Amino acid sequence: MRLIKKLRSRGGYAMVYVVVAMTLMLAVVGGITATAARNLQTQQSAVSMMVDRYEAAGAVEAKFAEIAKIETAPIESTESEFDPESMLPLVFENLNYIIYYGDDVNRSFTAKIEGGSDNTTITAYILVRYTVTSTGGTESTPAADPPEDPKYTYTVTVTSVEYQSYNVEYKGAGT
Repeated sequence: MRLIKKLRSRGGYAMVYVVVAMTLMLAVVGGITATAARNLQTQQSAVSMMVDRYEAAGAVEAKFAEIAKIETAPIESTESEFDPESMLPLVFENLNYIIYYGDDVNRSFTAKIEGGSDNTTITAYILVRYTVTSTGGTESTPAADPPEDPKYTYTVTVTSVEYQSYNVEYKGAGT
């Protein structure tokens, strides 16, 4: 109170107004700065999540493209019948959780492919349709010792690859 009385006596009302105005402006600027900092953190988190998702999606798309680019693949076997469970892993390496469908004409399988990054995992199930042609069954020569089993060549031709489902899972901070 004494300070205000001294300022009044000297005509310092203007100084009081300046001090009050400065105090109010500092409070407002502090609030604006805090809000801007929170917004910046939110934007950085969103960008980080987007980068993680694109990395994971890139890994899934690379596996998808690897499967889709297999036009034909020969498999040599001594088996007279094509067995997808034992023979397809020779063509489609690194696929897990394969479910086989179809008959001798309309063949397909569903496979699970995954891609992940620090905070994001993408799981996709793809349907691969393929055909199989066989040649061979060459008999062993009678003079061979020990006798050789007949050799068959199966050619797997991929006819289509498509997504059945595509799931994105975020983990960690910022979700």
